[in-house]
Amino acid sequence: MSIRSLSLIVGLSSTIVIVSTLNAESAFAAADENAYEEALELKKKEDYKKEITALDTAIKQNPNHAKAYRERGTAHFCLGQFQKAIEDFTKSISLDASDPSAYVNRALVYQDTEELDKALDDLNQAIKLNPNEGAAYFLRAMVYSRTGKLQNVIEDCNKMISFNSKEPTIYWCRGDAYMKLRQFDKAVDDYSAALNLHQTFVSTALDPKHACIYYNRGVAYGAMGEHEKAIADFSTAIKLDSKDVAYFNARGVSYEQLGQYDKAIADFGEAISIKPSALFFENRARVYDKTGKPDLSKSDKESAKKLDSQKSDSQKSDKQKEEN
Repeated sequence: MSIRSLSLIVGLSSTIVIVSTLNAESAFAAADENAYEEALELKKKEDYKKEITALDTAIKQNPNHAKAYRERGTAHFCLGQFQKAIEDFTKSISLDASDPSAYVNRALVYQDTEELDKALDDLNQAIKLNPNEGAAYFLRAMVYSRTGKLQNVIEDCNKMISFNSKEPTIYWCRGDAYMKLRQFDKAVDDYSAALNLHQTFVSTALDPKHACIYYNRGVAYGAMGEHEKAIADFSTAIKLDSKDVAYFNARGVSYEQLGQYDKAIADFGEAISIKPSALFFENRARVYDKTGKPDLSKSDKESAKKLDSQKSDSQKSDKQKEEN
């Protein structure tokens, strides 16, 4: 059963990196740099289009304004304009190669464009320039996670925790690495730490962002054979996000392991009603077999086979389109 990896959740890393840049530089601009100061104020309001306009003016007034290029790159990134963001960060670096934030933010774009080697190069350079650049360690940990270098993930998360032990996403990231290493007890500890910190600093225990963490901890509990705890976490995840089929399927599996077959059938059925999948039909068919309902099992197996066939045909069609 797969987990919901932090490295695949859009927005969390970018929030940390972009905010760090703003906090570090909000007092930088000189008194006469009105356009740059205006841009920083617009950034706080997340009005990125107007921020870009203000930065265009600042750059026109001073073509060597490295930080203006960097800030404009950040604004382009926030608008999903990745190539423009890369160009601005590259220009900023050409004007001031000593600024680690420009490397970190360019790495963030490279991560989103799947250019992971380039992202790692930039993050390594940022850390070389400033060994205390916490955002660089965190983003590098997520890149390492995507490349399967799990021990490196743990090492970078440990470093980040030494800078900031109150940031819940770091524990989530490290917990994912422990899960993939099948160190389930350590994963549970990290997911629990992430949840406790979220509840302390976000002021609510019921934030939809937490659903993935409850789900991941539930998967860890299930892998350890602690299915009652797994069910409790899957139930909380469902309360937070009742449209995610993975949560119902996972809870169904744990109910099945405890011999609570009616509840397992109900959860697999709920998953099927939201988004039919061969896996969900196969899981329910297996429980029908265990409860002596061969006709229902046969029907589900046929449905699973039909969905698998449709999926295979779709994949072949997509491949043919790519070849043409």
